[in-house]
Amino acid sequence: TGLLDPAMVQQAITPRTKALMAVHLYGQVCDMTALSELAQRQGVKLLEDAAQAHGASHRGRRAGTLADAAAFSFYPGKNLGALGDGGAVMTDDADTIAKKFRKAKTDPDALPSEIDGLADRPEAENLGGLFAALADSSKQDVLSDFGGFEFSKFKPALTELAIDKIAPIAEEMRRLQSDTSEIDAILKNGSDRAREIASQTMEEVKEIVGFVH
Repeated sequence: TGLLDPAMVQQAITPRTKALMAVHLYGQVCDMTALSELAQRQGVKLLEDAAQAHGASHRGRRAGTLADAAAFSFYPGKNLGALGDGGAVMTDDADTIAKKFRKAKTDPDALPSEIDGLADRPEAENLGGLFAALADSSKQDVLSDFGGFEFSKFKPALTELAIDKIAPIAEEMRRLQSDTSEIDAILKNGSDRAREIASQTMEEVKEIVGFVH
């Protein structure tokens, strides 16, 4: 299958191992049950590369939801390609999210109270923008509330907000995973619509290049 063999992974683990990376290939999902048990026994993180497994599943759960975090590539040659490079990392692990915000790059100055104060401060603008997006507010509203705050106080507020916003999404994902019929229906509908659009386009291409029907 070209997939990770959990037994071989066990043999390859050393005291320096920090995480296991399961790479799903050709629509096939690794044995995530065995790999998850192995990762837990070893006290390491389990990650998924799900770029070639959109919609695939393992024991009723979709690729991308089987580990501590999952990555999808949108490179044009992948299963779901974009017009250029792209990708996404997914996780609902609160500790991972909190650590990411704590380690986010900042500058030594306090947050400004006005938008103009974000000039030439990309880190402050980035974190302020994230807070605004999560709170469904404007950057100015965020700065009005947190202007003068050090990042050591702003980051915990941002972390708490992010986790609060993600929690219901994670709960909905668990609901959908418990009964995949709804997801299957959505995917089928999308597939039928894409096939209809593609067939019309192919007919036009055949007409243009002179293919005989």
